[in-house]
Amino acid sequence: MIAYEATKKEFLEDVYNDQIVKKIKEGLGFKVKNSEVESWIDTSNHMEKILRDGIFPDNISVAMEFILYNSKLRTDFIITGLDEKRRKVIIVMEFKRWDSVKVVKDRDDMVKTRAFGIVQHPSYQALSYVKIMKNFYAAAEDDDMIIKPCSCLHRYELTDDNNAIVDNQYRDLLEESPIFLNGENDKLKSFIGKYIKYGDDKETLRSLENKGIRPSKQLQDKILEILQGNEEFTMVDLQKDVFEEAQRLAKLSKKDKKKRVYIVKGGPGTGKSVIAINLLARFLGKYGINCQYVTKNQTIRDVLSEQLKGTYKKTEIDNLFRGSGCYINSKKNEYDSLIVDEAHRLTEQTGFLKQGENQIKEIIYASRFSIFFIDPRQRVHIDDYATIERIEKIAKLLGAEVYHGELKAQFRCSGAEKFIDWVEAVLQYEDTNIEEVDMRFLKNYEVKVFDNPNELREKIRECNKIQNKSRIVAGYCWDWNSKNNHNEDVYDIHISNEESDDDSEKYDFKMKWNFKNTIWAIDEKSVEQVGCIHTSQGLDFDYIGVIIGDDLRYENGKVVVDYTKRAKIDRNNGSLKGIKKLYKENPSEAKKTEEEIIKNTYRTLLTRAQKGCYIFCTDEALRNYLKESLNRKVKNGDKNG
Repeated sequence: MIAYEATKKEFLEDVYNDQIVKKIKEGLGFKVKNSEVESWIDTSNHMEKILRDGIFPDNISVAMEFILYNSKLRTDFIITGLDEKRRKVIIVMEFKRWDSVKVVKDRDDMVKTRAFGIVQHPSYQALSYVKIMKNFYAAAEDDDMIIKPCSCLHRYELTDDNNAIVDNQYRDLLEESPIFLNGENDKLKSFIGKYIKYGDDKETLRSLENKGIRPSKQLQDKILEILQGNEEFTMVDLQKDVFEEAQRLAKLSKKDKKKRVYIVKGGPGTGKSVIAINLLARFLGKYGINCQYVTKNQTIRDVLSEQLKGTYKKTEIDNLFRGSGCYINSKKNEYDSLIVDEAHRLTEQTGFLKQGENQIKEIIYASRFSIFFIDPRQRVHIDDYATIERIEKIAKLLGAEVYHGELKAQFRCSGAEKFIDWVEAVLQYEDTNIEEVDMRFLKNYEVKVFDNPNELREKIRECNKIQNKSRIVAGYCWDWNSKNNHNEDVYDIHISNEESDDDSEKYDFKMKWNFKNTIWAIDEKSVEQVGCIHTSQGLDFDYIGVIIGDDLRYENGKVVVDYTKRAKIDRNNGSLKGIKKLYKENPSEAKKTEEEIIKNTYRTLLTRAQKGCYIFCTDEALRNYLKESLNRKVKNGDKNG
């Protein structure tokens, strides 16, 4: 979304007539701080001086507050036009009103400011926005766009005593994303003029927006490149902050031998696994830090290991990716760092034999620096033990310094952070309201509720033909009959409405749970199998088909959970083992646990895909409720989608 867009001629008139702030506010549609308004005035006044020059055609285009594909990231200033070969050009500019900074020696691409502390170098910010455009916007590739970053600190006077912003530490960054300081207006003009020769009459940004989103590269496909040191994912905003802070703390702990714990909270698609894998690569490659990637989820480890097969030996792979119960007998500070992904899945004791004392304690004890990536709303098993509060408490008991980080911007569902809001609202989490959800995410992300599960399956099959990245998942409401009986006519999930009076609406749906001897997330045959929460959590797909079973239904305006509708094996020996006993001992706690696990399970399943989510509910009332929520109007009167 573009809050303000104009040709150069229109922009100069708006600056002269003091219309910039008014038009940006109208375009954004929400309130901003006075400091931000002042920055708009400052930026527009400075760029008016640059662009008034006759060397720039009147029909080149400018934009302010360009919101990157439904995220919270906004570019300060953009100039577009055509180069000498008539190719579309975008120049992305990051403005700061700083007059001095300090170098941060132990964190790449970061600077220290008086007002904001340690933040990203403005040229890195501009560069990260450019990489997002290149990686996520279809038009960037389709139209062969030239997209260049730069930063402008027009109040920063460069002197021998005030030159930290261009310190040699940032040399490589500034070659890729140059900076223009006070008194360097001619240099900025030359930079713009080098790439833009002709006007485009706003066509470039229109093309960027209208051609839609190309989803981000999927982690499981790029693990090898990352471990070989290639920067496959560009971290932005809070991702970069967390990444740099984790490096700083890990290096510091290795140096001064003190124990530190970094707890990073983040929802689906905020980049937790991307950061975790990049940290593993950086620690092993650049810093020689003895570290391991830790996750309880065997499926994630299997997928990552498969991608490395043939390049790394099995012993090397097993030493990189470890289960969370591997540290029971570890020595104190045996590792420089342990990187814990999906930390919400950590248990108190390990395995059926209940070995060890406490997985959180064992991990912190075994490493000088440990980082826990956690989503409080992904507890999907009654034994899931780790919470932010528990990690913090245990860390302090072990004498560790505790640090906190948070990831907010959402990058999985075509950048549609609001899709997560919709999922949580329709599941009726306590702090949500469906009426407050901005449904415009439907413009970039496909969501459909099917009345026939066979139609959902056909849709996923069709999507999967593109690049084998679409799957069907379901709540664990059907027993795994095919586990010990591999006959073709034995099915696990059987849904039928043969009793329907309308022959055209009848269906008979049969599928098997995923086979134990395949890596479901990447095996081509897996599109014909249904995954559950345990085989899909932590993984990304293009499209996901979600079958919601009888453990979730809609009654009298309420979403109702029912653990008795879960498969017998899940109730007795799986995610809800012991819930029946808990109901006898503490009914209120049991109800809270039941609701948390079932809702979190479907929240996790529904947020696995980057391009679209297709849904079938065995409860007709729930289907109708979801369809109605998708068809409602946005508050501003625009029709959804």
